[in-house]
Amino acid sequence: MYLRQAGLTRNPTFSYLYSVRCWGQDEASKAPLERKYSRWLQALKKMDFKTIDRHIIPMDDFSIKWRFTEEKYDMLPDEHLQEIKPFDSEASLFLHDFIMKTTLHDQIPFKKNFFKTIDTIYRTDDNEPEIKKWLYHRGLSFDKTVYLTWDPQTSLKTKWKYVVKYWDSFFYSSSDDLTVFDESLNWALLFAHHDDLYWGTNKKYETTTEFNEDWFYEIR
Repeated sequence: MYLRQAGLTRNPTFSYLYSVRCWGQDEASKAPLERKYSRWLQALKKMDFKTIDRHIIPMDDFSIKWRFTEEKYDMLPDEHLQEIKPFDSEASLFLHDFIMKTTLHDQIPFKKNFFKTIDTIYRTDDNEPEIKKWLYHRGLSFDKTVYLTWDPQTSLKTKWKYVVKYWDSFFYSSSDDLTVFDESLNWALLFAHHDDLYWGTNKKYETTTEFNEDWFYEIR
């Protein structure tokens, strides 16, 4: 009842989450979840990119913090870790919903004609350096703020230079479909779970052969 009254059934993100969470539950068990999703919808209506920073959470509360904080995976320097800013579930839902409403991924990798230019690279077992160079040459400012969204409950913001430097910590093939973008959506990067990386843009940019290897060690 709450779901219908709040209009959640018209939101595909909420409908998906609700169906997953409520699978096999009786009506009494569904009621608290419906109320929770109703509150989420109200929060979603009030949120935008100007207020989203209010929803940054500590790294310790981030569900995939182990990718950046455990030695067996990757341990980022403290000054870099501070630039990885996870969001709570409400902001994650906002970002996921934003992508869905723009129809960016209505087709894979991107909706037809959404971008003027699409470039692709395939990940193999031994081409990590090549992918890092490919990302380096995307033509974005290294200090640009970008958003990363994995699913309706997992997202963060950081600077583009950290995506370039730590891309293989952000992205785990076979398990992740990760979209990187900014508010303008003049460009987007999709890390697809089948190991393809797709870059789409509406801006003119030229890749060059220039590559400063020292940049990765000097980054702050």
